[in-house]
Amino acid sequence: WSVAAFAAGKRPRRLAVQIAAVVMLCAAFAATRWNLVFWQDSRSLWERALQVTTNNHVAHMNLGTYWASRNKPDQANEHFRQLLRLEPDHPEVHFNLANALARQGQTNPAISAYTEALRLFPDYFDAHLNFGNLLLAQGRLADARLQYEAALRVKPAHAGVHNNLGNALSKQGNLPEAIRHYSEALRLQPGYAEAHVNMGTTLAEQGKTKEALTHFAQALALDRTEPKTYNELGATLASEGRITEAVECYYEALRLRPAYADAHLNLGFALAILNRLEQAIAHYHEAIRLNPRDAKTYNNLGYALLQKTQTAAAAEAYEKALQLQPDLAPALNSLAWIMATAPDVSLRRGAKVTQPKTRTRCG
Repeated sequence: WSVAAFAAGKRPRRLAVQIAAVVMLCAAFAATRWNLVFWQDSRSLWERALQVTTNNHVAHMNLGTYWASRNKPDQANEHFRQLLRLEPDHPEVHFNLANALARQGQTNPAISAYTEALRLFPDYFDAHLNFGNLLLAQGRLADARLQYEAALRVKPAHAGVHNNLGNALSKQGNLPEAIRHYSEALRLQPGYAEAHVNMGTTLAEQGKTKEALTHFAQALALDRTEPKTYNELGATLASEGRITEAVECYYEALRLRPAYADAHLNLGFALAILNRLEQAIAHYHEAIRLNPRDAKTYNNLGYALLQKTQTAAAAEAYEKALQLQPDLAPALNSLAWIMATAPDVSLRRGAKVTQPKTRTRCG
């Protein structure tokens, strides 16, 4: 989450009076060597400023920003709320409070704070961008798209916004428009590794594997330390039947980020294809530990357990998948098959599905 201030040339009013007061305060501090003990860092300076002044807007703003930059949202919130009491109509205050709330996972209060910042300053680029990022993370794709489009009206040549808008469009299934924005991001910033990865992923979804692999190669030439690149490259290779190469990519993704749930899921799927079922099951369990609300992982775990003839455990995994996603067809079909054919009578309990079909897996 950015704590940058404003779009160039369109700034809300600054706290000029308080800045002047703090400059004078700093000058007074500088007059004595004793006070230098408080100046070892910016935090010390602004905390000292609060001790010797009242209602110091700038000190609260700087301390809030200081703590936010160090990923301490609780401390940041306290200062932004104090500042909000002093400056309720200042958009930057609402913006910085929203950032801190978002870091804390307080989504609804963060949304309210971004909304208020934009009410006070409709062309607030960073607020549109960060608000869009929050909405995208929440799966509110249409709302995220509106925020990114508003950001582009302020800064139409911003590669990052084009990339993020492409992500929202891709998740909506609008792949041609997503590609258009990824292309624009890369035209504006050719060395944008993340946009290359996103472009590659979207092209792969369209079946344009050769073009996708070209973008993944460009991404790796720019940055070989991003685990998402290896994960998406692995998925593309797997879709082409190049399973051994895909496995290598997934292992590299996990070397770079051991707690990468999607890479564990994808690696499990690839290992299952290679009939390395024990390893596949271990990676599915790790994916579930990291992301216990992904129905597809439970479905794939069920399939691997069924191949190991662990029918009861497989049925349990499929049931969990259906609790999370009741219309997940592979899990519905597989559970129905178990209930229709399992030798263990206890597994043939009242089936939700009465017309079993061919078992399938999803990966």
